[in-house]
Amino acid sequence: MCFFGCLVIFPAGKEVVLLMQALNSLATPEEKLAALCKKYADLLEESRCMQKQLKALQKKQSQIVKEKIHLQGEHSKAILARSKLESLCRELQRHNKTLKEENGQRSREYEEQRKEAMLHFQMTLGDIEVQMEQHSSHNAKLRQENMELADKLKKLIEQYELREEVRTKCSSHVAASLSTMGNFGLL
Repeated sequence: MCFFGCLVIFPAGKEVVLLMQALNSLATPEEKLAALCKKYADLLEESRCMQKQLKALQKKQSQIVKEKIHLQGEHSKAILARSKLESLCRELQRHNKTLKEENGQRSREYEEQRKEAMLHFQMTLGDIEVQMEQHSSHNAKLRQENMELADKLKKLIEQYELREEVRTKCSSHVAASLSTMGNFGLL
């Protein structure tokens, strides 16, 4: 029963039981009213503190929710960027594979051309060596023929000079014989 004469039913809690025991220990209704006012003031102050804490916590929760929304947006952007990067990576890998295949093909074609050129060069070099050997052999034969012709020419010149000398001697001998015959009156 309250000090106003009415019956108040409180939920059975430890604090209520303690408050009732404290009030029962007081002698006068003024003391009980003062104690209740004091308890009410304490509870009001505690309620204000709780309200402040609640407002602070609600503000913090609001900030956390905003941050969560912002982070979810950033996460979505990061997932989108990751997806784009993965797509670009796949495209780059396809491009690199294509380039590698093209370069391999070019390399094989170049190697084939190089082998053909080397073979052609070796064949041409072989032909040139054969021609040089043939020309060398031909030149050696010509040199031999020239030496033989030079020897023949030298012998012909020597024979000619010898004949000239013999002819000159014969002519001078014939002339001397003719002049001797002419001196004897045989002519």
